[in-house]
Amino acid sequence: MISKHFSWYLQKPTGEVLEDKIPSWLREIRSFRAQVLYEDGLRPNFYTKENYYDDPCDIDFYSFHIIAKKNNKIAGSIRITPLDNLLYSCGSEILGTDVFAQLLSKNNYNSQKLAEISRWTVNNQYKNTFLGFFLGLYSIYFINNISLNPIANGGNKIKPMLSLFGGKLFPQNPGPYFASKYNDEIFFIDIDITRAPEKVQRLFYKIRQQPLQSMLFDR
Repeated sequence: MISKHFSWYLQKPTGEVLEDKIPSWLREIRSFRAQVLYEDGLRPNFYTKENYYDDPCDIDFYSFHIIAKKNNKIAGSIRITPLDNLLYSCGSEILGTDVFAQLLSKNNYNSQKLAEISRWTVNNQYKNTFLGFFLGLYSIYFINNISLNPIANGGNKIKPMLSLFGGKLFPQNPGPYFASKYNDEIFFIDIDITRAPEKVQRLFYKIRQQPLQSMLFDR
């Protein structure tokens, strides 16, 4: 499997905002994400006036990060945020905390039982591999492992990938919502692996037979 060609790491939340003491691993992730998300100027917010790539976001401090590395460099990463505190969520960043809470309520979701997938980012060098697919698969495995249910938000480019994992638009008011930071229209998506194609389900349950720690190593 393509996943075996990368080293995989799980980075846990710091649990508090560390504005003056940002860990080196997080600086590395933010720079990597920004280089990908900048997309040749499509999203200029990810390139600073000081002429470097950065994606500062307080949500990072309350999130798990799954990181794939190749030759000691980040090849891809994905962020997983338990929604026990909606203030620190991508949904709140896009809609505002109150509106996001209302959206979840309209769709009969209990935020205490949810984890949000965001910042699903792959180096352009590996866009044509299955790296993005395995980032998604491992994130869903991890979310299930901590007894939560996955949701996600993203633009039109990510919707086909999410459908592979049984992703469907929220029944009520899924979007699109325009997010100026990303220069994109964002949708809110419910993920249920039992709705995924049979081949994906078989691979998912095969992976679940392995202990999570045998695949994701704490840094």
